[in-house]
Amino acid sequence: VTRLVDRLADQGLISPGLQGDVLRAALRREGLTGPDVWLCRVPEPAIKRSVGCLGLFPEGVSFAEPAGERSRFAFLFLDRKEDPDERIAVSSRIARCLHRRETRDMLLQCSQPGDVAAFFADN
Repeated sequence: VTRLVDRLADQGLISPGLQGDVLRAALRREGLTGPDVWLCRVPEPAIKRSVGCLGLFPEGVSFAEPAGERSRFAFLFLDRKEDPDERIAVSSRIARCLHRRETRDMLLQCSQPGDVAAFFADN
């Protein structure tokens, strides 16, 4: 989770001042898990627009304590709570894209952020 929050700050999507608050909020929330996927939504009224980050972990990472099912895909979303339709649309699109194991395996072949963006544009 720290790596995802750091990436959002590195890209200028959240201010460095919010980094600690976002990390603490994300760690307090339970993520939704599915086959290979962990998804966490954090409400953050201080951001200007909804943002998200995807982490690819080919070996899998456990987000549950004690160690539970390993996820190869971790999505962290921050939103202002003002547009639930946007959040639902993004979450359902991700779920449709990652429903099939073959599609998840193809996504793991991406090595650059542009590859991931192209993947979602094509799928």
